[in-house]
Amino acid sequence: MLPEEIYKRIKAIRTHLELNQSEFGSKLSVMQNYISRIEKGDLEPSVKFIQNLYKVFNINIHWLITGEGSMLLNKIVYNSIVSDTKQEYKIESKSSDSEVKALREQVKELKIENKTLENLLLKSMDCRKKGDVEFPLKERTPART
Repeated sequence: MLPEEIYKRIKAIRTHLELNQSEFGSKLSVMQNYISRIEKGDLEPSVKFIQNLYKVFNINIHWLITGEGSMLLNKIVYNSIVSDTKQEYKIESKSSDSEVKALREQVKELKIENKTLENLLLKSMDCRKKGDVEFPLKERTPART
């Protein structure tokens, strides 16, 4: 079973977006009952559902798993990466092509990091279904002989 906080975070996403369960489900191509069962912790979200949270609402998968950082990638991009990049490259409101390229690279790195976290979640869910490990995925230490 996934940690209870993930179910709570999924509900937090929906309430943050000011959507009822039917509206939220419709945007994610699932029924209202599916959302209700997930929010209650009666049903684990599918891999496709988690992918759609990222694709449709730009949800930060790292936040979904750990609760760390911002819920929405937009906030990370604009509040953190843009600010850091502007400072690092001394970007002003009128940016040159090279400055814009540097900013795009920062955003690309963030998307790669989010994809890595998404893959970790998917791998963890797959291993848990097979009975290999409990969520979250932890590195196994070899038994001493």
